[in-house]
Amino acid sequence: MSGITVPILKFGVSYATSTQSIPSLLLLPSAGAGSATFKSHQASTTRHLNGLSLAATSTYLLAYALSPGRRHPYLLWTCLAVGIGASTDVFLSRRSSDAKKRDPSPAGKVEEEDYEDVNGSVRVNGEEVRKSMEGFKLRQAVRAGLSGFAFLLGVVGMWGDGRPVVQ
Repeated sequence: MSGITVPILKFGVSYATSTQSIPSLLLLPSAGAGSATFKSHQASTTRHLNGLSLAATSTYLLAYALSPGRRHPYLLWTCLAVGIGASTDVFLSRRSSDAKKRDPSPAGKVEEEDYEDVNGSVRVNGEEVRKSMEGFKLRQAVRAGLSGFAFLLGVVGMWGDGRPVVQ
């Protein structure tokens, strides 16, 4: 049963993050507060989703390894869908950082983020915070879709295993 529960939990966390948490964070009044809250939320969400991905993958691989006689290929396909969903952060983050490298700031322009206030606190660029929140929101939406697909693969596979064998 945990093989089905974990993808649905991952779907729920990713869906709630992309549709409720990030839009709420975008409404915070200051970029500094939004940035600090977003970094904390992002670290917590990523940590929990990586744990759920590890649990799902290990459950499916263990079920595949311990299955008697006939191997169940849906377990590997579900495991693959979970793994791809877990790697969305890596691939989509790399793509956005590559886009930043290709679009450098004009020469001689000093970024606003490079300035420090007299108090020693660093100013935060609101547009950069918004862009990173929207990128995280997109990654979580993709992850939610892939987790939902993994859940459907698991359900269909278990349903197929339960059918009577016709001879």
